Amino acid sequence: MTLRAELLTARTEEDLSFAMVAMLALFGITSRQDRLADSTQTAMKVVMIGGLALLVVAVAGGLAAREASHAATEVIDRELALVQSLGDLRSSAGDLRRYEKDILLGFADPKTVDSYQAKWMKAARDLESGAARMTPLLDEQGRKNLGELLAGVKTYRAGLEGMLVRLRAGEFSDAQAANK
Repeated sequence: MTLRAELLTARTEEDLSFAMVAMLALFGITSRQDRLADSTQTAMKVVMIGGLALLVVAVAGGLAAREASHAATEVIDRELALVQSLGDLRSSAGDLRRYEKDILLGFADPKTVDSYQAKWMKAARDLESGAARMTPLLDEQGRKNLGELLAGVKTYRAGLEGMLVRLRAGEFSDAQAANK
């Protein structure tokens, strides 16, 4: 039966009401209750889409924060290793000067000279191995500076060895003369 026929043959008020609602729906006219239900559904969809967008942003932010944390940890670990290595180099360089001084002060006793020479050589090896360990942590300028430091240690070693030859040959009368 068509809508027009239903309207014409409606016997009760309920039949007429049903036919009217059907006709209004056919023409896109909805009741206030239907419009309210539609707007509620639309609002719920907007809230759900907003919630999903917020969730996506939160997950992306969490991932970015985790990546930043990992990057910061790597930088801190690298810098800490570098600072520790620099401290070891500084200590070894200080030992070189101290053992040289002890060699000069104990120049009259060959056993003392031999003992401090061995300590000096060990400190030089420690400095060189520490420099080798820290090389990968340095940038180009740092590697250049470290190369200059190692060249200076090589020159220092040659000077110390020359002084030891002269010291053992008895060329120095006292520590001051050996220090010149």
